[in-house]
Amino acid sequence: MSIEMSIQQAAEYFDVSAQTVRRRINTGQLLGKKVKGRWIVEVESPDSSLGSGEQRGRNSTQGVDEVSTDAILKLQQETQQLIVQFQNEKARLINQQKQQQEENARFLAQVEAENDGLRDQLERVGIVQTRFETVILELKEQIDQVKLKLDYISPDKMTSRQQKQILKSNIFKI
Repeated sequence: MSIEMSIQQAAEYFDVSAQTVRRRINTGQLLGKKVKGRWIVEVESPDSSLGSGEQRGRNSTQGVDEVSTDAILKLQQETQQLIVQFQNEKARLINQQKQQQEENARFLAQVEAENDGLRDQLERVGIVQTRFETVILELKEQIDQVKLKLDYISPDKMTSRQQKQILKSNIFKI
């Protein structure tokens, strides 16, 4: 028993394009006829192949083989498309990773340069601090020397004018 359907219905039934159904009608792989200007495809129902003649069985098997071949080709094409998409995405991600690595290297170089600058500044600050501490110590020694000299000068033995002269001379000689 055969079922009649439109080209589009046959395409959906065999899971192929309408163009493939037309090509199969032209090559005789499918039975079809024009009714009122439209193609009607005769498709063997799955149940009818059991009771039909040998020719119908061969046509049915041949249709299944073609459907299987078409399905395999379609899956292979989709697989190839997915492989290409995967390779493109992989290349994009590798490129993105390289760019990120370059950016990280530039950032690291910048941080290292800033660290070197800060170390130099810290070293200069340490030198200045050492000099400052040395000057402070020298000043403290000078003050202590002046105090000692002042302790030796007794105010009740000298006039204020003499005390001022001694102070001036001692301070500037230190």
